[in-house]
Amino acid sequence: NEVSYNLLYDHTIRSISQYSSDYFLLTAGWDAQINQAYCGPASVAALLNSLRFGGAFGPVGAGGSVSGVSPSSFSNPNPAVALPVDAAYSPYKYATQRDLFGSCTSSHVIYQSDQLNGEDGVLIPPYGLNLAQVTKLLQCHFLSSPYYDASSSSSSTSSSSSGSSTTKAALAGEAVQDDDAFLTDNTGFSVKLTYVDKTRVTLGKMRFDLRTALKEPHSRIIIGYSRKALGQVGGGHISPIGSYHPPTDSFLIMDVSKYKYPPVWVPAQALYEAMAENDDCGKWDYPSAQLKLTKEMKHPFASQTNDDSENTAADAGMNWYQEAMGVLGCASIPRGYVVVKRN
Repeated sequence: NEVSYNLLYDHTIRSISQYSSDYFLLTAGWDAQINQAYCGPASVAALLNSLRFGGAFGPVGAGGSVSGVSPSSFSNPNPAVALPVDAAYSPYKYATQRDLFGSCTSSHVIYQSDQLNGEDGVLIPPYGLNLAQVTKLLQCHFLSSPYYDASSSSSSTSSSSSGSSTTKAALAGEAVQDDDAFLTDNTGFSVKLTYVDKTRVTLGKMRFDLRTALKEPHSRIIIGYSRKALGQVGGGHISPIGSYHPPTDSFLIMDVSKYKYPPVWVPAQALYEAMAENDDCGKWDYPSAQLKLTKEMKHPFASQTNDDSENTAADAGMNWYQEAMGVLGCASIPRGYVVVKRN
C-alpha cells in the first residue's frame, strides 16, 4: 500500500533512501518460489539476478557447469558471478530456480534427481535448504573458474558427473572428500553466514550488519527466520531483505512465497527474535545422508492404507519423519542471515 511504499523513500532528501536500492534491484529478478520447499533457491535466484545491473556477471554456466559450458566459453577469465541462462530467456542471463543446480551443488549442497533415483533432494526430508546450504549454493555461483570434479579423470561438464561419483563413493561406504575450501576461491565476492545466537550476536550487531549491507551497492542479504515468531502462518522461511527504514527501525522482508504474503516491514527487534528461533535441522549431513533414507522416510506423510484411521496415519507419518531426521543427523541451531559482499 502507499504507506508501506513510502517507507522506501527518505523524504528529507526527496529521494530513495540510501537503504532502499536493493528493493528495486531485487524486484527485477524476484520470482515466486515454484513450490513450498524452494524458498532458499528462490531467494538465491533473486539475489543473483539483482546483481545483473552492477557489471558483475561473467559467463553462462552457473554453479558448476549447470549449462555444460567449457572453459573456452568464458570470455572473461575472472568473472565475478556465473549466472545461468534459461532456454526461455536465451541469450539473456537470468537465473531461474531450476537452473541453479549443477555438479558443484551436487557435491556441496543437495542431490538432484540423478543421484536420488528421480527424487529432488529439496523436496524430501529435511525439506528445503538450510542457511548453510544457501550459503554454499551462492558460493557455487561466485567461483573463479568452472567447477570440476577432482575425482573425475576429465573435466566436469554436466550436472551429474560430480554428484554421481560422490554418490557411488557414499553408497560403497567410502569416505567422501568434501573440498568446501574450494568454494571460497571466488572472484571478489564474499558470502558470510551469521547465526543469530543470542549469546554471541546482539540486536545491535544484527542491525549494523544488515544496514551496512543495504547501503553498499554490491551487497545483498538473505535471511532465515521463523514465520510463527512474526505471527505468520508456517514454519521456517528464507527470503531476501530489500530495505531498512530508520525512523521505524524496520526491515523489509521480500517474501518469495508471493502467493502467500506481500513484502512486509518488520521491526528490527521482532526480526532479531524470529532469526534467533532454532531450525530443527539447521545442521545435517548433507548431501550424502539422504542416500540412507528409506522410501517411507522420503515420503513420511504419503497417504496410508484405507484401513488406517486419519489419526493413525498422521502418527505413523510423524514417526517416519522423526526417524528420517535422526538418519540425516539433524541438529537444532538458530537461524540467521547471509550477507553477500563484493570485496
